Amino acid sequence: LGSIDKSVLVSMVPKHLSPILMEKLHTELQLHKANSGIAFTIPLNGANNMILRILDHDAGKDVLNTSGKEENSMSETKHSLVAAIVNSGFSDDVMKATGGTVIRSRRIGNEEATGFWGLSVQDEKEIVLVLTESANKVALMQSLGESCGMHSTAQGIFMSMPIDSVAGL
Repeated sequence: LGSIDKSVLVSMVPKHLSPILMEKLHTELQLHKANSGIAFTIPLNGANNMILRILDHDAGKDVLNTSGKEENSMSETKHSLVAAIVNSGFSDDVMKATGGTVIRSRRIGNEEATGFWGLSVQDEKEIVLVLTESANKVALMQSLGESCGMHSTAQGIFMSMPIDSVAGL
């Protein structure tokens, strides 16, 4: 993890197993050391029936919040994940403001929907993921919006998600 190239792993686990997983990641990856990585959990508030059955199989109880109500409100979490989606080549502008992890992506979709949102047709995008304290989230998103928002050439879109737990900060 000491190089510029990073690996991103996304996995779904039942909520009751996430503390065990986080402890194992913290120990095995030595996340207490600088530049060794970050692990975090995001609550899953909905999934299709197949995923629900798989995750619920071992738990013997409802492992996901399927009531439609958010389990954690954003104001109750200590950390948030801010995702900045910008045109290809503009992730450096976001990184200058904050730092984070860049994921290269490409758009696949309906051209009519793109026109509806007023977006230019650019297949290649970059997603910058930034883990921040929730208290700093709004200021960060406003700053990014001013420098890399929809009215700039970066045409950035920003969103945030609550973080349940984190290791490696």
